[in-house]
Amino acid sequence: MVGAVAGPGRVLCQHLFSHMPWERVVLIDQPQARAVLEATDWPFAVTPDLAVIDGGVVVPLRGSADVARPGTAVCLAVPHHTLGDVARALAALLGDDAVVFDTASLKTSSSAVLGPILGTRFAFGIRPLFDALARSLDGQTVVLTHRGDPTPAQEWFARAVEALGGVVKATTPQAHDRSMEQVQTLTQQALIAFADAAMHSELDLEADLWEMRTPSFETLLGLAVRTMSEAQQPSVAVRQADPAAVQANLGLRGALTRLEQAVRTGDSDAIGDHIAGLRDELSGSLFETIHQTGAAVVSATQAKRAELSRHRREHTHVGIVTADKPDDLRVGRIVSLSPTDVTLDETLVGSRGHAVLLEGEGLRNARALGVGGKVRRTRFGMGRIDVLAGPELDARLDRWLAHIRRDVRFLVPESVSGAGVLHVLRGVPRVRAPRVVSEVVRTGQRAVVVRLEIRGDADVDAAVEDLRQRVSDAYAWPLGMSLPRRDAAPGPVAYLGPAGTFSETAARHCAATLGLLDPPLIPMGSFEDVLEAAHAGHMGVLPICSSASGLVERAAEALLVHGEGLAAGGVADVAVRFDAYVPEGVHLEDLRGAQVLSHPQALRQCTRFIARWRLRPVETMSTAEAGRRVAGGGAPAVVLAGAGLGDSLGLHVAEREVDDLSGSLTRFLVIARQGEFGRLSGGSDPTLRFLWLARSTHALGNVLAGPGPSFDEIITGPSGLVLLVTSRASDPEPVAGRVGLGRLPWTPRTPLVRLEA
Repeated sequence: MVGAVAGPGRVLCQHLFSHMPWERVVLIDQPQARAVLEATDWPFAVTPDLAVIDGGVVVPLRGSADVARPGTAVCLAVPHHTLGDVARALAALLGDDAVVFDTASLKTSSSAVLGPILGTRFAFGIRPLFDALARSLDGQTVVLTHRGDPTPAQEWFARAVEALGGVVKATTPQAHDRSMEQVQTLTQQALIAFADAAMHSELDLEADLWEMRTPSFETLLGLAVRTMSEAQQPSVAVRQADPAAVQANLGLRGALTRLEQAVRTGDSDAIGDHIAGLRDELSGSLFETIHQTGAAVVSATQAKRAELSRHRREHTHVGIVTADKPDDLRVGRIVSLSPTDVTLDETLVGSRGHAVLLEGEGLRNARALGVGGKVRRTRFGMGRIDVLAGPELDARLDRWLAHIRRDVRFLVPESVSGAGVLHVLRGVPRVRAPRVVSEVVRTGQRAVVVRLEIRGDADVDAAVEDLRQRVSDAYAWPLGMSLPRRDAAPGPVAYLGPAGTFSETAARHCAATLGLLDPPLIPMGSFEDVLEAAHAGHMGVLPICSSASGLVERAAEALLVHGEGLAAGGVADVAVRFDAYVPEGVHLEDLRGAQVLSHPQALRQCTRFIARWRLRPVETMSTAEAGRRVAGGGAPAVVLAGAGLGDSLGLHVAEREVDDLSGSLTRFLVIARQGEFGRLSGGSDPTLRFLWLARSTHALGNVLAGPGPSFDEIITGPSGLVLLVTSRASDPEPVAGRVGLGRLPWTPRTPLVRLEA
């Protein structure tokens, strides 16, 4: 990048030399550029060695400045009057294949000086015709001068410039200087004279002229002040000291005399004729091109102020890059704006890669990261800044802000690998470097722990929730499978209430697998009530087994007593994950030793969490009841429940997935009267199994002893109740303590995940 006193050498190193296949590049600049050179960051493939010429001696600043190494390119960005001394100092050191670039503004005299000294070595006269604030070479013009006919080396160099997006103008030193007499010398004189006249008028420049400026006045005076800046003064003085400047000055005087003659007439028609005569000397296409260019320049000046004004009004973040430190980034909110400068409350503190934003979530993260600082108010001159916003600022902040490392556990269907989880996470804004650190597979589920980094201006907890939702959306859990109902008319689905429980989720899964569109879901008070509803002709769902705790004995007992005349036609699988909820404004640290309310199954599956916080378990009929009791007031307590419970109760998640295991699956049976389920059609070929429920394995004797090979799966509960899943096509005699639940789709593990588009 280039600095506030950036000369053509640094501009060319930034945009051109550092992108070309040299072994090394050496930039030799003026002594007054030393401080800027030493502070400049060069984030390019080829980093220039830096040196200044002091008293005819090359003084290295970075690197060896050993110009004898093969494949070296040397860029001379020194004052014109020192060019001969520098060339003579280098001549004895340069390798025979060295390439020398001369950036002097007077190409005829510099060519005459360098030619005899450098001999047969390649020497290019080169001149960038663009500003130091340009971000790339795209659309920018580079002038290349040559002493004779173009050589293959010059043609190669021109192609390299064009490959980087630049435009090459090849010409002779003499033609270059003749053009610059008008393009640069005359322009400088006109701008200096314009500024001189404005400053010596009877009006105050700031109060009367600048505050009442038009876009044209602002643009011209801005260019004039830039021409008179300390950074530009040496090159302007050299050009104006050239004998050709006298001729340019005569031309300017002649133009002013002709304009004066028209103005003195006091006749607007005469003045109009003078302007029209000048316009007629331009071809129509050239006039339009120049007119549009001028309009674009004026518009660009106004556009920057308009953009800054909009950001101030909307109170949005902006980034500012200054011309003297373009590798630095200043970020904040605009607090005031004047015609000449902008004032920013800077909220970005810290070095690149370790910075934080001192507001919102960034302020909280700053404390966690141990980064200190305070907001500072800074004023910037508008003419020498570049404004970043939106995606451009966001990309720059990715490189500047610190990132917070987190290990996040994702519970996905067993068929989804850790690589599949990473596929979803890569490219998520404000998240980087995700990698799998562990995978654990249990029946039906895979727990994938991913280590990743979240940008320091993000709400880390919200970002984790967003990542979990993205993975959940990408890999939808299987809902289960069911035989179709013979009666296709939609009907209600009964489940163990109240609403908001995993049983309600299973009822929705059941309805989806049966193709029922938004059927009524009826919460019941007990498992027996659910079975009674099934006897009455409704559908029902009952939990039958858990991958964490085996057979759900309360439901199994209800089926043994009330299951005669009913059949299971399918299953619905629900991923059971428990979060810890607390009232708004309360934190877990405040509730150490307090009560924790939930369904008994949830309390049994979260024993480690309960012990860690020394909580006192209180059983409730359901997780939904626990949530309502805590939300209803009284002493603050913890609720263990599934995702989404707190949305309508004013509770918030204090800790995610507090299960002892990496999540579990609960399989629900889809229950109806015998004869309600038909056959699958349309080519479906699921795994069908017979289900038998018994009080002991002894009661299953003649089923297990039936003829022929079979696949058998036995699921047991703490008191000895048994669920047999078998492929044996037998119909044994009724036995006390045993009930047959029919033949239904069943897989030992959950089906393959469905990929959502």
